[in-house]
Amino acid sequence: MQKTNFSYLGINNLNKIGVLYNSLAINQNTNSDNKYLFGVLSFDENKFSLSFDVNSFKMSTTDLNLNLFRFSYIK
Repeated sequence: MQKTNFSYLGINNLNKIGVLYNSLAINQNTNSDNKYLFGVLSFDENKFSLSFDVNSFKMSTTDLNLNLFRFSYIK
């Protein structure tokens, strides 16, 4: 699942928060889980915004556990 927090690109100046969850059964023993949380806080008067996102990916039958945290300041 591909996701983009549009505030990183400076496309909008809306305040929002969101959560996405995806679970996929690859076979009987293997599942992948993906959790994504994002938020944007826009300060229109000062012409900047703050945003963050957290992406967590886990594969059940392997030791793969990936967590990404990003914070952004857009002016």
